[in-house]
Amino acid sequence: MNTRAASLLTTRGLTVGYPRGRGKPPLFALNDIDLDIEVGETVGIVGESGSGKSTLGNAILGVVRPTAGRIAFEGEDITHAGAARRRALTQHIQAVFQDPFGSLNPMRTIGKTLEEPLLAHRKLARRERANEVGEALLRVGLTAADADRYPGSFSGGQRQRIAIARALLLHPKLIICDEAVSALDLSVQAQILNLLRSLQQELKLALLFISHDMAVVRHVSDRVVVLYAGKLMESGSSAEICDDPQHPYTQRLLAARPVPDPVEQRNRHLAGTPAVTAPVPEVGCPFRPQCPLATDVCAVEPPVIRSDSRTVNCHAFPAHRVSGGESE
Repeated sequence: MNTRAASLLTTRGLTVGYPRGRGKPPLFALNDIDLDIEVGETVGIVGESGSGKSTLGNAILGVVRPTAGRIAFEGEDITHAGAARRRALTQHIQAVFQDPFGSLNPMRTIGKTLEEPLLAHRKLARRERANEVGEALLRVGLTAADADRYPGSFSGGQRQRIAIARALLLHPKLIICDEAVSALDLSVQAQILNLLRSLQQELKLALLFISHDMAVVRHVSDRVVVLYAGKLMESGSSAEICDDPQHPYTQRLLAARPVPDPVEQRNRHLAGTPAVTAPVPEVGCPFRPQCPLATDVCAVEPPVIRSDSRTVNCHAFPAHRVSGGESE
């Protein structure tokens, strides 16, 4: 991926590994990930469970410590930022998670919960805090009077709106959305996705949108990064990845999307199901045991084939087939 001076956030070679005991190599949840997020851009991170999506978000948030590599925010290296700097960074980097109810105290009103970041980061009088909370609730489609209600009186979609309001209170530049709509009904999902897009355009927010659902990622993202077993398989614009997937794993993810025709759905499911489930190899392409195009060369580290906008880590797709330009 090309390095761009204006990037809001970059990772280079980001790796997160966990020890597995004496004599065993570490288990890598992330392995050598390069990522750029521009001001006002939405980057979708997609992959199955265990692909490293949430680990990537947690590394950026400082919840997990990288084993190797670098994370920079507005040019500042924050890879190993201390506790005080991390607290300060929460003004600029916020998160919205899958289950907002878990982070809402059922014994406190919504207003009291939303005031907490304002008390921690800004010296405001009580009335000013109440005004800020009311404005944030209005911005996400609720009312200022909702500040006096308790979490249990809201639906799941409304609680997710509250979580978004809390993330907005400190006027962040980047919000990490980790499976933020996966627990919601489809109609509510669409409402929350449209809300996020509207807020992004209004406030010039950057979003890192983590999901296992390719259809959702396509709807909300400018660019998409596909992860499998901690490795980057493919990245490019949303249209490139969803309309012209080149990595076999990306093709399998897209084939798994539900379609209205039950016969086609069954055929797509069977075509995308690997014949044998095998452990992820420690060297070479992690998708190799399930890949219909795998050859002996895939047992070594796969190539990184780049163009101006596209990356494909696969020997089956030579540089000239990567749309958007010549390989580097």
